[in-house]
Amino acid sequence: MDRLQGRISRDQLLILPLVRDGKGLSEAIRFYRTHEIRNLPAAADRFGKISHDHHIGPVPQTLFVDRQGLVKGLLIGAVDWESKPLLELLNDCLNVKVDQEAPG
Repeated sequence: MDRLQGRISRDQLLILPLVRDGKGLSEAIRFYRTHEIRNLPAAADRFGKISHDHHIGPVPQTLFVDRQGLVKGLLIGAVDWESKPLLELLNDCLNVKVDQEAPG
């Protein structure tokens, strides 16, 4: 996810991982530092409202939300964030163009 966000302008797409395990942002920030995650913000669903409103369970789920805040798609399970099918889905679902080359 971090590499993909590095290839897309935040004006076009914001990938926003949510902390849901109750450990809070401090644990997420330590994880980001340990794994050198630089392009993703961290947010917490402290009271479970987002999870409840969108029926998000324990399996990793990805919501695709457009600029108007409307949910346009959902992926359930693990995802290869740089696979061609996912990049095509982003284009089809949200009209997001991804740089073909990762920054180097």
